[in-house]
Amino acid sequence: MSGILFDDIGSYPLPPELRREDVQKIFDDPQEHHATISTIINDAMRQKINAGVEVPTYPQFQDMYLQFLHPIVNPEYNEDNSPFILKKEHAKVLELDFMDQIAKQYYDANGKPLQIRVCITGPLELYARHMGNVVYDDVLQSFAESVRRFTESSLIDTRTMQTRTISLDEPSIGINPELWPDEESFIKALDTAGEPAFRRGVDVQIHLHSPAQYSTPCKTRYVNVVGVESGAHPEYLDVIDKKDFEANDKFIRVGVARTDILRMGAEISDKLGKDVWRDEDLLAEQLLLMESPELIEKRLSNAYHEFGELIRYVGPDCGLGSWPSQRVAYCLLESTAKGLDAFKSKMKK
Repeated sequence: MSGILFDDIGSYPLPPELRREDVQKIFDDPQEHHATISTIINDAMRQKINAGVEVPTYPQFQDMYLQFLHPIVNPEYNEDNSPFILKKEHAKVLELDFMDQIAKQYYDANGKPLQIRVCITGPLELYARHMGNVVYDDVLQSFAESVRRFTESSLIDTRTMQTRTISLDEPSIGINPELWPDEESFIKALDTAGEPAFRRGVDVQIHLHSPAQYSTPCKTRYVNVVGVESGAHPEYLDVIDKKDFEANDKFIRVGVARTDILRMGAEISDKLGKDVWRDEDLLAEQLLLMESPELIEKRLSNAYHEFGELIRYVGPDCGLGSWPSQRVAYCLLESTAKGLDAFKSKMKK
């Protein structure tokens, strides 16, 4: 039980002074906008840490596809005669270069390095966004090799910061029925992408929006944690079989807090008979009632009753980038931390 860690998926609301349409312009010229990028990343990381997230993900303010696709599909950045295979010097998660400030602050305050989670959009997800649903194995493996290079460059091990887990984001699996490659091909792609991290002792997660095809990543060699979004859908835990995880030495990341903010807001508005989107204070208040520490602790307790020590990470179902403000997102993270603390306290008795 003591091994359960609180992480988050990554995306986070922008600060109020930054518009969504300006984000990519800023990240496309990091030298010109160095101060702005540093401020928004370190502020968001500080919020996540202060809320109680133990393994925070760099804040994904950029588009989860374009951040990786832009360099991969740029012929100038590809290996010679190797379309979609990115040269290593271009396979960088830019945000990681701006986190020295928060890492040093964390180290000075806690005497240990900041453990981080790095989310990289997975090879099949990137392939499908650029190529469509018909999967050609050789092209998929090229995407996988590029993702591998992002993985390699994201393995940080310094005095102040260490990569604890790499997460491959594959939300379309089980959601898009038209997208399904040969299983062996998909397993190979995931293993290619995850191997450098796994061999360095870093956990390799796969983030799924549906558990329908969870058994496939269970068959990989180098993905060792499978995520299940069960905060909004506790029944998803009924879909997965504990034996699949035990037989393949896999662990589970359990979503214990809802993040489907549009549906949550609609439910609150219906209950109150008023549009809560016009009153952020009221929305925050009602969201905390909806996603209380007590409910989060209960969800985690139910999951632990079924899967026990197979649970390695818990946190919100998905990212919080679509939430109305950083303040409201912070409240959910803090509520999740309180729920996890309550669960651990009960387990010690």
